[in-house]
Amino acid sequence: MWWFWIYFGIYTFSIIVIWAFFIIAKIHSLKFKNYQPTIVWYTKIVTTILTIFTILWYILIFVFAWSSNTYNIKDTAPKTNIQKEIDDFSDISEKDEIIPDSAWEDYY
Repeated sequence: MWWFWIYFGIYTFSIIVIWAFFIIAKIHSLKFKNYQPTIVWYTKIVTTILTIFTILWYILIFVFAWSSNTYNIKDTAPKTNIQKEIDDFSDISEKDEIIPDSAWEDYY
């Protein structure tokens, strides 16, 4: 999930830059509202839209981060000889002796 934090950080930095430019534009719109009376109304609309998009994209980042798998692991490799031999012994229980104890008497 390391890529989630990269996307989250990039998006957060981008939103901070966009909001900073918008706040500067909002201050200028209030300063020059006598020259263009509808500019305050437009900035209110832009504020609403920017707020909705900011929240919506944060929600989408979280939803896509935890809802989709980015990898699929499938066992498509053929079984090796070792795997076949392990599978052959899968029916042996712990009580069964693979090598009887009597076979070790001559070994020592």
